[in-house]
Amino acid sequence: MQRSHWRKHKRQFTVIGLLLALITVALQFLNAPCIVKPSASSADGFAISEALFLHDKLARHPAFADSSTPIYRIENTSWSSVPNLTIDILSIGSLSRPDLLQAQRETMGRYVRSFTGVTEADDHSEPQCSISRHDAKAIAEHCQFNRHHVPKLSPKDREPFSELYFWRRMYADWNTFLSKRDNPGGWLCAQKRANDGLQIVLQQMMQTTLPDYLLLVDDDTFVDMPQLTHYLQTIHLNSSEPLVMAGCLMRSLTSFTIPFGGFGTVLSKGSLMRLLTPISCANVSSLAPSDDDFIQNACYRLEQNPYGERQYFEERMALKDLMHAYVSTHRFADHASWTEESSFCVHSDWVWGYFFNYYNVGNAMDDPKYPQAHNRFTSYRLSETHSVKGPLNVQHRLGVEGECRYKTSCPPNAHFCHYVTAEQIRQEGQRVFDEPKWVAQVSQQQPIAVYVYPCWDMASGDGLTHFLYEGIQASSQLVLTQDHFAAPVWIVDVRRAGLTSGSYCHRFVNLVKSARDRKRIVIFVYWDDEPIDHFYDCYRATRLLDSTTIFRYKKSMVQGRQWNETMQFVDPGSAMKYGNWREHSGGPVRHIGGGVRSETVAGLKSILQGASIWEVERPVDVSHFWPVPGDSGRSKMFPLKQSLIRVTRQRLPRIFFSFWTSHVRNDRLRDAVSRVIHEKLSPTHEVFVGLAGHFQPAARYSAQSDYLRKLAESKIVVVSQKDNLEDQNSLMEALVSGAMVMTDPMLTLPNELEHNVSVVVYHSLDDLVTKVQYYLEHEDERVAIAKTGYDIAMNQYRSWQLVERMVFEVRDVLFK
Repeated sequence: MQRSHWRKHKRQFTVIGLLLALITVALQFLNAPCIVKPSASSADGFAISEALFLHDKLARHPAFADSSTPIYRIENTSWSSVPNLTIDILSIGSLSRPDLLQAQRETMGRYVRSFTGVTEADDHSEPQCSISRHDAKAIAEHCQFNRHHVPKLSPKDREPFSELYFWRRMYADWNTFLSKRDNPGGWLCAQKRANDGLQIVLQQMMQTTLPDYLLLVDDDTFVDMPQLTHYLQTIHLNSSEPLVMAGCLMRSLTSFTIPFGGFGTVLSKGSLMRLLTPISCANVSSLAPSDDDFIQNACYRLEQNPYGERQYFEERMALKDLMHAYVSTHRFADHASWTEESSFCVHSDWVWGYFFNYYNVGNAMDDPKYPQAHNRFTSYRLSETHSVKGPLNVQHRLGVEGECRYKTSCPPNAHFCHYVTAEQIRQEGQRVFDEPKWVAQVSQQQPIAVYVYPCWDMASGDGLTHFLYEGIQASSQLVLTQDHFAAPVWIVDVRRAGLTSGSYCHRFVNLVKSARDRKRIVIFVYWDDEPIDHFYDCYRATRLLDSTTIFRYKKSMVQGRQWNETMQFVDPGSAMKYGNWREHSGGPVRHIGGGVRSETVAGLKSILQGASIWEVERPVDVSHFWPVPGDSGRSKMFPLKQSLIRVTRQRLPRIFFSFWTSHVRNDRLRDAVSRVIHEKLSPTHEVFVGLAGHFQPAARYSAQSDYLRKLAESKIVVVSQKDNLEDQNSLMEALVSGAMVMTDPMLTLPNELEHNVSVVVYHSLDDLVTKVQYYLEHEDERVAIAKTGYDIAMNQYRSWQLVERMVFEVRDVLFK
């Protein structure tokens, strides 16, 4: 019996598994993007096929009636000047190779306010530092001593110490590194020079003014200053915000980050101010790590004393002076008397890595993958390298390295190059200085060509697909094109493109490669309602694009919105915070709410049959389009859905059934609103509470006549959204019906809408009942609010206005 019972369940499990596999394959097929095929005509070996299917009317536009009409023209512009941005450069050099500093001064120096090059003549932490080859070997061997030592600290406080000793094991290793250098003693002396140079330029700044940014580089580094300047102006608009950015960021296994110093480190004015701020701990009562209070955090670190720096601190000492004391105290000349704790066995980059991270020289990066409180370094266009590459496969390394790849070589697409010669610096500097940068000049008489990825049949698409295609088609300033190479604007439907999947991301990378030689705006749109605090857009592709022309839009940008049993109402939550750890690869995430589809407007006109929307009879006093709990109008699948939830929540991964659980767990506000309208208003008023039209998942993407007719019959339409998200299309649909609209509180209420002017917000169930009764008794006020809301929806939230808003909000970075 037991064996028979097991066989029965085994067959059931097999059937369930096959069904899940079929569903997964079907979803992948439905979400497949335009196919990328190899092409010998493409420089990168890729070209995009024609759209799978597009209605002819979507691919045609009056502006393209004449095939000779250009979409846009290219105009040369000069980058020889850097407007409205002050940058200083500190370069760490040597008397043995003066031509490198001179080459940087001739090229990069042309773009900055001040160029400072330091050599052995500027060493002041240990003046006239001179180390013989024999002494260099002794220093290296001392720094390798007792490499497994770990101090007696808590695990949390031990991490920086562990990291220090992890790096110390590799510092100046004689056999594998230091002995191979022509002047190993000179290399050791240079490890203090970087900090000496920083002290020099900071002291000079104290006598003048702080720049917007200070760039720290080695003398064998070239930086494309126009690209860096444009990036800083576009991505980091406010230099007063503390920012520490590495041209190439090195990350270790424990996530401790340091700048790969030669590639360059950028300090904003806000960070420079923190380096110069006197630290006084006498009156600091709370010793705890702090993101907001620089002094409090500094005093906490001094008390923690993880690197032994507290012994060098004096009251009201600035951080720059503490760093100088740390670097200059233990002289290489005295290495024979060094102990394990009293020695200088750190690379100059490690000094900056520790102090810039742990003393909050930059703002926290809010990185969900590396959430440590000391995560203060960002990187230029997400360029990272790992100290131990073993766990990373080749594909992952190529995906994250970015600018870190350019060592000894400096191709035109590189913005940071390290280990290059003076001749390479001059060649690249001449190219950057003379090479014209193109800017798309869009004529006022010609529309902007937009390429939508992936290509879909509008009839089979979802809400965003409708808005994109319909909006571009109806716009007089935009035109849809299938020529991805020529289009200056791309709009990417993140979910439809399948960018959450690696395979689809790979296809999009190929698309980018096929057209990477032209600058263009790329707008990623995540239209789904999930209240997630991260954004999918294929970062392997964004590194190939110009990060200053990448933009992101998302629907429903709230977190913590949920049903509150005590209040018997929804808690609105807070605005979603997208971590600034990824802002530098494409700017912050912008909000894009719902809009009005043309088929909704056309459906209402058909129902009205030429009558004015303000003259029709409205026999229904108040409508709410959700059934009363327990009502027979609710889907017959509802009980089955609840049973499946109870089973699958325990047996199968949550991801497979999130579309079931979201409907049940997040409709308590809707249930409560329907219940209170039915119980308290239906005895004295004509109400409609229920579903109109076909209650199917695809129905929300079409304008159903029964639903539109009930909207047009209502004096007041009450909108309630899911417990955990906002921005549902029902708000705009109700506004264009001519009814006065009431909605639950929204943190992302469209800016043009105003409470008691164009829409009415209810803050509790009792408030809802009171306001419904008031406005039914005050018709003039109700109609006035309805008309104002109607005008806003019809004149500012049509589909083409929605798409135009996205394009024109960001076009200034490309079009002039």
